Amino acid sequence: LSLKTLPSTAAAFILAACPIFGVHNKNNCKFAYYKEFRHPGDDTEEPPVTVDCRIPHLWRNGYCPETNRGVEMDWMSYFWSWHTRDDYGADEEASMAQIYDVLDKATDSGGSTITWSNIRQAAQDKWGTDTPEYDNFFLWANAHGVRD
Repeated sequence: LSLKTLPSTAAAFILAACPIFGVHNKNNCKFAYYKEFRHPGDDTEEPPVTVDCRIPHLWRNGYCPETNRGVEMDWMSYFWSWHTRDDYGADEEASMAQIYDVLDKATDSGGSTITWSNIRQAAQDKWGTDTPEYDNFFLWANAHGVRD
């Protein structure tokens, strides 16, 4: 969960675990990670490691900042917020279909690489930039540290 990867790898990992997004209990999102986890300060925890999906972890920004890279934990909490929260004024949370649509449109022609700029452009094409849906998408990305 703390490994830095290309955004497409991080997003694919989390979307493969998408059953966590099927339940809209907005007050409880726990994900049991199957690998050893390194906490800040080099303390490690043996699996399963329970991670709260609801809170911004900002792991990439705090521990491994690099342009065009992502961390699964940040993407997981971002997708959870984008899909289950409407704090930023959208009429409703983004559906899984809307999230998949944006990610599909952001995929390169070879179908394997997604960059933040492509994701942002796909969301702009879908909703425009001055809409509650785009605000929900973009401001949660900022809050969870997944955008450049």
